[in-house]
Amino acid sequence: MEEQKISKSQQKLQTILKAAKDCFARYGYEKTTLDDIGKIARLNKASLYYYFKNKEDIFIQVVLSEAKECIEKLQKSALEAENIEQKIAKYLIDRMRYYRDVLNLHQLSVILVQEIQPKFDEVYQSVKNEEITYLESILKDGVQAKVFQNHHTRQIAEVLITIADALKHEATFRSNTLDIASIDYSEAESKIEMITKLILKGLMA
Repeated sequence: MEEQKISKSQQKLQTILKAAKDCFARYGYEKTTLDDIGKIARLNKASLYYYFKNKEDIFIQVVLSEAKECIEKLQKSALEAENIEQKIAKYLIDRMRYYRDVLNLHQLSVILVQEIQPKFDEVYQSVKNEEITYLESILKDGVQAKVFQNHHTRQIAEVLITIADALKHEATFRSNTLDIASIDYSEAESKIEMITKLILKGLMA
């Protein structure tokens, strides 16, 4: 009996997230209201508040769900690169571009991103841990193949993600435009390639 209740609860949660995703894509984050989401989900506002505190919480969960699916695809794509350096750089750059695409899709302004980012980073931590594990596995392959001599692969993977995120945020928040789609990440991407090369070169020493 309890399993049936959990199943219905999860089903309702997914219905809300799907409705919210449709609304955010159609109207943008700022113009979407809880009434819009409830109308598509065929639920009243009280039902939405049972699962989420506010629209911001719903949005974060929608983006988190999208991120999990997309990151898996980005990781598979990166593994097709020729060598370890290219695999890591490709993944870090592709995830940066994905970030911009998501912000643009949901029509977020740079100012709004700054407001939401701290809370999103907190929720995103579980996904980030999976990303670190992914990069760690690539680095471990290098150690096993005796390409690298350093065995602190977890810490190095974490450093790579941290640097990539810092460059991403810098490019986003220091941009002179409110148009997310026009943010230029080319300098940040070049820095990621350079830093990846330097770190891996250091591991070979």
